[in-house]
This record gives sequence, structure tokens and C-alpha cells, in this order.
Amino acid sequence: MLAEHRHDRRRAGSTDWRDRLIVVCDPSSFTRRLTIDMLRMAGAKRVSASEQSTGALWAMKQARDPILIADGRDADAASAVRKLRRAQGHHREAPAVLITGAVIAADVQRARDHGVSAIAARPLAPQTLFQRLDEVTNRPRRFIHTESFSGPDRRTGRPAMGDFKRRADVDAGLVTPLQAAKAEARAVIFERLRLNDPLAARVGRSLERFLDGQHELTGRGEEIVALHRATLGKLADQDHDADEARLEIVAGLERLVLRRAA
Repeated sequence: MLAEHRHDRRRAGSTDWRDRLIVVCDPSSFTRRLTIDMLRMAGAKRVSASEQSTGALWAMKQARDPILIADGRDADAASAVRKLRRAQGHHREAPAVLITGAVIAADVQRARDHGVSAIAARPLAPQTLFQRLDEVTNRPRRFIHTESFSGPDRRTGRPAMGDFKRRADVDAGLVTPLQAAKAEARAVIFERLRLNDPLAARVGRSLERFLDGQHELTGRGEEIVALHRATLGKLADQDHDADEARLEIVAGLERLVLRRAA
């Protein structure tokens, strides 16, 4: 199975977010100023503001134990979280709070897939923002990094499920690696269709077709499974790009799988 790295950051850094650098990424000068004023009135000692993700990520990289607050209504600001999780360095695991509009279940799941630590909805009440900051500093979820995902554990306290459960079942001899991989492919199809992302669901179908022609999961098969996971990660990174660009990623994957399976 694909290598997975997990880190427990509960003892890392200060447990009071007011002592840490907070980077606010928001292209709107009005809402950016509101957020900064809330933080400073609550006692935040260091606040850095940026209109674009590039400036926010630069500030994050310079700090020892920063926190990111990004505006989810803007594509570039929201992409700061995905770029942060794909970066190299200690700041990759920094807490990231996404401030967005009306929150529905699909939005929450998508944000978690992008590596968000917590979500706060607008209109933003100061107490809500402070609760989210307390949550990500005092009760941070374990950080996980694989080829297809980087961010806090998406299970948020629920019993082990999905890829975690399948790996445990393989180790316990309850299912074969091939059966676990097929279950993963079906889960990808279902989840991505539920999130209204048919191109990502197509990645799951590509994996399902490949696995249907296998009698066991060999080393080459594991490489192709990992390739599909990496493609899902790339699609998540380009969630706001044009459909044509994302379509080419999926089509390229399908061509590559056909060549390797031949």
C-alpha cells in the first residue's frame, strides 16, 4: 500500500494562537481589515495580511509556527491552502482556517480534501473565528501526508474508515490487497459524484477498469493504484482551473494506464 506519513502536532508550538503569527489572505480590503481588527482586539500579537496567495505563502514560510486564515470566496486565496499543503518545509503542516459563505456538506468535504483545518462561515462573528482558532491550536487533528492528500486527518474523530480501514483489513487478513483497491476505486467514484466532480469520479472508474482485469495486486498494480491517487491530488490542486485543463490530466492518466496494462 502507498506509504503514509502521520504526525501528531498537539505538542508543537504555542497553545495560544495569540502568540503565533497569523497570516490573513483576502483580496478584499474591507473584509481583510475586519478580520485583522477582530484578531487584534482579541489580543493577537502578530498579524500579517496579503491580497494574494503568493504573499501569504511567503509570510508563512518565514515564520516558525504560523496560522493561515484564507478567504474561501476567492479562488486564489482559497488555493493558498492547497499550495501550503504541497509546499516543502515545516510550514506545510500549519493550521489553516477557511472563511467562506454559506457552508453545505459538499463544501466542507471539499475543503477537508484540500487540507483545511477548520471552516468559518460569513457573516463572520468574532466568537466563531476565535473558537476555530482555539480548535486548531488546542485540539489539532493528526497531520497526514500521502501522494494524493496532505492535511489534517479528515476523519475528525470518527471511527477509522475508507483507506485507513482498508489497510487495516489487509493487514488483518480480512481482505486481499486487490479487494481493498477495488473498494477504494468504488469509494472514489461514489464520493466524487456526490461532490459533483465527474472528472475525479472518472479517475475512480479508470482504476476500477484496470483492477477488474487483474487476478492479484502485483507491484505494477500498486504503482498504477498510486498513480491514480496522485492524479486525484493533482485534480484537487487544480480545482479552480478550467475543465479543459483538468480533462487533459484525466485523459493523460487513461492513456498511460492503457500503455502500462498492455
